[in-house]
Amino acid sequence: MILLVCLLLLSSAYNIAFIGNDKSKFQFLQESFQVFSGQSKFNQYLSITEISDATLSELSLIIDSRDSEISLSQSMDLANKNEIPVLILSPGQNSKFLFFLESSYECITSTIANAVDFFKMTEVGVVWSYSQKNKIIVDMLKSVCDRKLLFVSISNFENPKEIEKIFGKMLKAEGIQDFLFIGDNENCNNYSKGLEASYLTRQGNLAIFLNECVYQINTNGAFILSKVGVLYSNTSTEYNFNMIKPYFSVFQENGLSTYQIAHMFEKVINPCSFDIVNIQNNKRVIVGKADNNDFNITNTAIYFGGKNETTRFSRPQIVISANTGFLNPPGYSNVYQNVKYQKGTYFAVEKVNKDRFYFPKYDLILYDKVDCGVSVFDANYSRDCFIKHAPHMGNAYVPTINTITINILKQLQSLKINIPFIGGGGSVSVLSNKTNFPMFTRMTSSSTLFTIAWSKLIDLYGWSNIMIFYTNDSYGLAIYEVMKKESLVEGFNILNKEEERMINPITNTSQLSIYYDRINSAINIGCNIMFLAMSDPSPFFWLEGLYDVGVKRGDFVYIFFSLTGLDGLNATGGNYTKRAELMHGSLFIYNAAWVGEFGEKVKKDYLNKSNDIWARSFFIDAVLSASNTIDFLLNQGKFFENSTEFMNAQRNTRMEGCTGTISFDHYSNDRNLYYFNLYNFYQDNASEWHGDAVLLISPLSPIYYTALQEPIFAQGKIPSDMKENYMNCPFRESKIQDSKTGEGIKIIVSVGLLIIATILTFYVSKKVKYTKIIPLSVVCQASFQDYLALGFTFVESIQLIAIGPSFIVFNRFLSNASEYISLNLSKAVAFRNTTFWIIFYSMLFSTYVWLLILVLTGFRICGFSKTACKRLEQIKVLSIPILSNYLFIPVTVCILSILACDKATGPDLTDTYLNYDCNTRCWRNKHLVYVVLACFLIITYIPMAILYRTLWQEDTNGLNIRANSKFLVLKNIVFVILIVIAKIIKESSPLAYSIVFTIIMLGLLIYIFYLKDPFNYDRANYILIIMYTCVVWNTLICTLSNSIEIISYPWLILQLVGWVIIISVGLFFIKKLPQNMIIVKRGREISDLFKFAFGKGTYRKSTYDATKVAE
Repeated sequence: MILLVCLLLLSSAYNIAFIGNDKSKFQFLQESFQVFSGQSKFNQYLSITEISDATLSELSLIIDSRDSEISLSQSMDLANKNEIPVLILSPGQNSKFLFFLESSYECITSTIANAVDFFKMTEVGVVWSYSQKNKIIVDMLKSVCDRKLLFVSISNFENPKEIEKIFGKMLKAEGIQDFLFIGDNENCNNYSKGLEASYLTRQGNLAIFLNECVYQINTNGAFILSKVGVLYSNTSTEYNFNMIKPYFSVFQENGLSTYQIAHMFEKVINPCSFDIVNIQNNKRVIVGKADNNDFNITNTAIYFGGKNETTRFSRPQIVISANTGFLNPPGYSNVYQNVKYQKGTYFAVEKVNKDRFYFPKYDLILYDKVDCGVSVFDANYSRDCFIKHAPHMGNAYVPTINTITINILKQLQSLKINIPFIGGGGSVSVLSNKTNFPMFTRMTSSSTLFTIAWSKLIDLYGWSNIMIFYTNDSYGLAIYEVMKKESLVEGFNILNKEEERMINPITNTSQLSIYYDRINSAINIGCNIMFLAMSDPSPFFWLEGLYDVGVKRGDFVYIFFSLTGLDGLNATGGNYTKRAELMHGSLFIYNAAWVGEFGEKVKKDYLNKSNDIWARSFFIDAVLSASNTIDFLLNQGKFFENSTEFMNAQRNTRMEGCTGTISFDHYSNDRNLYYFNLYNFYQDNASEWHGDAVLLISPLSPIYYTALQEPIFAQGKIPSDMKENYMNCPFRESKIQDSKTGEGIKIIVSVGLLIIATILTFYVSKKVKYTKIIPLSVVCQASFQDYLALGFTFVESIQLIAIGPSFIVFNRFLSNASEYISLNLSKAVAFRNTTFWIIFYSMLFSTYVWLLILVLTGFRICGFSKTACKRLEQIKVLSIPILSNYLFIPVTVCILSILACDKATGPDLTDTYLNYDCNTRCWRNKHLVYVVLACFLIITYIPMAILYRTLWQEDTNGLNIRANSKFLVLKNIVFVILIVIAKIIKESSPLAYSIVFTIIMLGLLIYIFYLKDPFNYDRANYILIIMYTCVVWNTLICTLSNSIEIISYPWLILQLVGWVIIISVGLFFIKKLPQNMIIVKRGREISDLFKFAFGKGTYRKSTYDATKVAE
């Protein structure tokens, strides 16, 4: 500084003239000049005319601060005429003695044009503040630059906030990516702040500032075209000093003439040269040079977005993001449903870009790399992931459908990451809270509303009882609480135990076993309606658990609350077979998916890409509503990048989407206009799955619901809420199980009784002497007893057919007829409950009475009344053919039926029930009494019936047709064996029973041939063979029917044709027999036969005499 002062003192003085009325500028220039020439004179004049000729001759330099065409002309004349250097403080083209502080307008505009070409700008927003100089530049740019230019003039008095609005509405809304700022004084700073506040300093955009902006701009990535030498200016004063410095520095040399000054000006001043300054890390860096001929960046430049290379887009980009993947944090299984639903997000982005309805000057970009977990929230993993992706997530985020959204929102709030979340799915009620989750809205309604809708539909379907299971998370808990409250309001009952309703979220099958007891408990309740208030994927694993414990299709109607729907069938880690078995006929309430004309149109467009449309509409609307909000803010000159402004606009939006009118409740994060659909999941005959909307629910409309189509239920119709008991039993069919113990006892007792009865029968038979039968050799008059004897054969054959193999599948009428005739209780449905007990009591009582009569008459225990003894003898005689022949098979079948306890409702023996009356529990209480009575009866009745059948024919007068006693004993033992075998295997192994029955009957038939004459009457023998052959033929047909599966008609035809042939052949042979030894007198009525057999002796005698006379 001392040296400088010394130089100034030593130098000779220069005389400088300043023309203009700006005193502050005069003072600045004077002080600046004195830095280089301290002793010089510096005088101010208002105009050139004030300068005298004498003064002109002494001047070394004239500085003209006036900015007009007249002043420029005057200065030019003065300079050329007097050969005095004139410095004009405005842009212009230098000449011999005329110099300009700034480059010429042609230079400036040409350099700008070169910059536009270099950066390949196509549409430039030119922001300028009015001044004469700036207006000239703007006017010249219009002719020089061949690009589309959008000029925005901003008043010097506008503040940054107003500038923001102007930028937003006039530049941003038009999709301008490139900006040129022509400003002076303090305008550049406001431009820079407005640019940043408008979120225009983003990747793909480019901004160029001019000259004086060099000291006002610190926006990273911005470019400045500044005069050489002004880079380090930090204030307006420094900038002006650096601008004037090249001229004033010439005067450091003493004693220069005006010619020398002009020459040195020409030498040190480049009239058209600029530094290309780039803001990097808030510092100014020269990255290249530019002039009117060339624009060249030679050093590394940093652009908006922080990259060192420019990124040019055909249109500016608006970015939204979504988690469209399937990845969960390491160590957790992945979930793939989200990928399917987010296809709607991709489709919507494509639609926005294709239709150009929203922000037509922009491209919508989806950032789909946010793989921070789909269904599992890991705090550390999520934090690191979102911090990594947050800079790229754009202006809105479409989350997954899972409840982890709650935790993510809380975490992002703590990280100060404010990104609007627009849920395409997910209805957990916690997210309705606007205060706790200010950055969230969703296209679907709260699960609370779905639950309320269900509470009203329960009554619609005639249900009043339900069961519910819910997951121990925010989703399940919220639904359950509403369901409990609504049960009190609407009056339906939740039947499963309170402590068994909640389960932990299930993510794999290994977690199911701990809930099997709860599932079985629910099954035992008998309710058909099961609500699964569970977050995904729990309800689908729950179906697998139900399947594992034996639940079948149609056992329950399942009510889902998970948006996953049919996509849950093929979810990773799931069992399709189990889920498909139970999901058929299930129901689900959710927002209506495709509503109105617009919804149907978009649905049609989507179907051109994919047939999988389930839940896609909600994600489409998430993107469309975000686009609508962004478009609105753009047109309003507001900024969608501002999360607060975005959410305010989002909450005030009203638009038509795929799912109806989209608008939001001001007090929550939910929509305030909505429709619901009741969806029905079912599988058609071609095994294709459907998720049809069967009901439209309009909670805000006077018409609450509208039926769209009939739902499909696994039960075939709308089921009742409670299961119906099995055949009026106190339990359901699903509880019935085979009892091996009961079956074993039945077999052991039946076989034991058979053995004892057989032994007793043979023992008794050995003690009785029978008359050997002799074939009839004389003609006899037929008696009523003879008709009874022949009738035994026919009735026994019918009874054998009844206890034989079943042929109801091809001859129901004859099968049921034989069952009723024989009182066979194995198949006839009518012989159950009260009917069974009437028959059982009748058989038990009558048989015991008969046995008592036999005892009383056998031991002559009649008291003192001979009349009573005589009457008992008469009753015995009358009852023997009925109870020992006609009712032998029915009594045996009926009494042994008390042992039929092979079905049960539990694992214990006392859980078995009587097959013919499910209200009677076996092997306890009265059933044990009946068993004891039945066993004793069987042991005594069978031997006594066989014995007295033989004795009857020995003692009955007038009986001509007599049977071989051995045949009678063996035949009845065979019948008992067949009955016992039928009770054991007839129903469980029809084919095996058919074969055994056939073998036994063939053996009996062979035995008949072996005996030759089972009766003493030849025609009776033939009738017996015919009937037994018919029984064998029927058995063969049943055996074939049980082993070959064809239509029933051939078996019916074979059965009937075989019988016709057998009977016809038998009758043919009967006709060929010799003379009939039993004749029937003509004119006798059947009543006469009864009188003959059972009437008074006088009638019998007269009849006998009449017959004798006739002979």
